[in-house]
Amino acid sequence: MSVYVICNSEMPLYRLPEGAKVIWLNSEKAPKSDEFEIIHGYDFCENPEHVHNYLAGSLGAYVILQLLLEQGEKAPEKTTIWQYRKFVSQTKYGEPTKNYPGMYSVNKGEEVAPVVSDASDFFFPSLLNLGSIINHYASVHHLEDFYKYLICTLETGVLNPKETLQFSNFKFLIPGGIELGTFKTDWWKVAAEKVFRCNLAFVDQFKVKAPDNPVQKRAVAFCSERLGSYFLLMHLSNTNKGNIPMSFMGTMHTVSEGDIYLPGR
Repeated sequence: MSVYVICNSEMPLYRLPEGAKVIWLNSEKAPKSDEFEIIHGYDFCENPEHVHNYLAGSLGAYVILQLLLEQGEKAPEKTTIWQYRKFVSQTKYGEPTKNYPGMYSVNKGEEVAPVVSDASDFFFPSLLNLGSIINHYASVHHLEDFYKYLICTLETGVLNPKETLQFSNFKFLIPGGIELGTFKTDWWKVAAEKVFRCNLAFVDQFKVKAPDNPVQKRAVAFCSERLGSYFLLMHLSNTNKGNIPMSFMGTMHTVSEGDIYLPGR
């Protein structure tokens, strides 16, 4: 199994599993480390700062996709993706956050060494029931950006009109989509290629509604999370007769300075 940790401007805030690699997304050189390999993500796409401004941490998953495609048949059977302050584990650390259901918060500076789950082909945060993907998106982000993303899913052929409606009205969300957790590599590569086909189409064709807002400028990343989640839930539902095993779900953690979850900036 390969373990990748996506970092934008900070090194991981918890102890990494042995053999984990950092995907560094910054024009500045990463701090040196003797503990883990650092891969400079900006080397994997043209105009990386512009693309990063749209995709935020999702650019790291795009880099991982390129690495796995380069490895071909030598790619590991499973791939784990964490973020510099987020990870998924069977063990609960810290305390539940007050404003994000199912997430636990670990105090910054606390020594935590999460273990990667290797018991199944998939392992990801527990589901959230949002009622409707599109309605929930409109309540916390700009609906115009979601509509632009839907256009990209259709124009790229990633979804057909019926699937686009199903996706928009889907009840459930896996936090992080296919960019936080452990996934069967062969499946993940196919799903990630579809997601990033849409992401890059958005970058080429549209501007986000609020490019100066530190959170809302990451609209493509929020849409990417939802599309990846949709693909994963559809796959697992179809292969498990509609019943997704609880053993596939763990606890999402974030390292922060309190028990209130604050989006990264």
